Amino acid sequence: MSDYIVSMGIAKVDSRSGEIIKSDIMMSDGWVQYWLQELDHYAINMTHQIHAQRAAAAVTSGLDGEAWERGSGSSRQSQRQILRAAHASVREEQTPKKGARAEGFSMLSIGAKRGMTLEEQEDLLGQGVKDVVMHEVGHILGLRHNFKGSMGVSYECVFDYACSSVHGTTASVMDYVPMNIPQEGQAKIHAFTPVIGGYDKLAIQYGYKVVEELPWPMLAQELVSILEEGSKYDTCYDNDEGYEDPACMAYDFTGDPLRYMDHQLKTYAEAQKVMLQMAVQPGGSTLYYGNAATAVLSGAMSVASILLDWIGGISNMYAHRAMDGSPPLGGSRRPVALSQQKKAIDMLAQLVRPDRMGLTPPGSSLPYFVWGDPQYGYLRSVDLGEKICAIQSYVISNMLTADRVLQVLEQERLLVDYSDYLSLDEYFRLVVDSLIGDGIEDTEHREWNIQSYTINALKGLWSDGSLPASVSASAGYWLNHAKVLVEAAYARSSAATAAPAWRQVASEGQAGACTGFVRFGAADQWSKMHRASGNVSCVAEAFGGVQAASGRACHCLSEEAHGEGLFREHLALLRRDLAGVP
Repeated sequence: MSDYIVSMGIAKVDSRSGEIIKSDIMMSDGWVQYWLQELDHYAINMTHQIHAQRAAAAVTSGLDGEAWERGSGSSRQSQRQILRAAHASVREEQTPKKGARAEGFSMLSIGAKRGMTLEEQEDLLGQGVKDVVMHEVGHILGLRHNFKGSMGVSYECVFDYACSSVHGTTASVMDYVPMNIPQEGQAKIHAFTPVIGGYDKLAIQYGYKVVEELPWPMLAQELVSILEEGSKYDTCYDNDEGYEDPACMAYDFTGDPLRYMDHQLKTYAEAQKVMLQMAVQPGGSTLYYGNAATAVLSGAMSVASILLDWIGGISNMYAHRAMDGSPPLGGSRRPVALSQQKKAIDMLAQLVRPDRMGLTPPGSSLPYFVWGDPQYGYLRSVDLGEKICAIQSYVISNMLTADRVLQVLEQERLLVDYSDYLSLDEYFRLVVDSLIGDGIEDTEHREWNIQSYTINALKGLWSDGSLPASVSASAGYWLNHAKVLVEAAYARSSAATAAPAWRQVASEGQAGACTGFVRFGAADQWSKMHRASGNVSCVAEAFGGVQAASGRACHCLSEEAHGEGLFREHLALLRRDLAGVP
């Protein structure tokens, strides 16, 4: 089975009349390979069985086992390559056939609480083929990709089988949308859009409806009505994607993408709780658990990359003057709503604390947190701290890049007498408060990373001489705000650690309690430190090497004092980073 995912809709057209004389749809079997891999979101260990027992699984799933085996020597790549053309759909992706996709797991076990039957699996693959065919027929009829099609169907409708049966999961089959994942308690949803979208129907009507020809620029009333109806749908095309409009994106989902991303993160968190049971079938390797749990963290990073685009975003619309010459209502551009930008910032601030969101493996599963590949025979322990730091560094550094801040400034200046936007000052306030607002007082190590990354990112903006003065001034103001917080925390820490760290917990012959380190003796005659984790018997025989003297006692250096000392060192490093900031 091929690793390539390619589909094309090709038409031979009479150049004189525009009549479609002949058309063909070509589709590689890589689509089935891809969907089978994606089915790990639906059927517990389905693709694990395919990878582990290819021949038997091929018979069970109706696949050609020999074809599967013939394709086993292809190269392994983790990044999908998607090539698109404006008037012909060419989708090409490279996905690994074995091993690397062993991180799959079943989201359906979180939603519908069961796996899929063979009949349901075959039905889903049929839905996928139907979706691709509808898309390619659209190209044959002349339709372009519309990456805002998903915005035309509400969040609620996508998860309501009766509603999506009528309206689909996108207003345009010319969009690219992900496989639909159910929510908890849902028994049935459409994994792929089941119908031609409302936008598609209007576009086809406009192109093929037979009407009376009128002198330019007049237009038949039937076509005017179609245009008016079509103006209700948002549109954007291949060359629009990836710029300033965050809603113009392939593989986002529903009319409220931020709400859907929040749903994704919550589903990931629920999956992490039971990942060990989900990802490892009886007799299977715990490598599958580590790979799956790591994939959740990678998925969280992908969500973060999408959320960043909503900060400073500008919604662009293909608007046209009315036939009577009046300007289009609402204009052609506006800032992304302030509420949406605030929500994106809030979600990013949560993502830098993935453990609090439940996106990291629970403590009970950490002994099994290894990754590797049973086929190629390697095993590695996963450094969870490194994974968390990678997310924190990525999110914070990208929230406070020069390009992101300039984008916020651009949408702030977009319109006159308009208030529903994110100002530069508000942006800095929201980011700094959400990342280090009260965190300077926190002795939790992962908060220290957040504080350090934030201060260094602000320093980079403040010292960037190429930025407008207003940006440098704002960065400097919030850098000074951070400096005040650090200095105040450092002063309190110094006062707290000024007194001797050792404290008496028992006199000789008595019992005491200490968690940390304990020593025995008097004046300048002390035993070696011993580790203590509870009750301490303060007798000479327990320590040894201490001369007889009056007033001997046991002193404790608590773990709390040790932690406070580390926190003070962290603050000293932040003060060094802030040196030179006026």
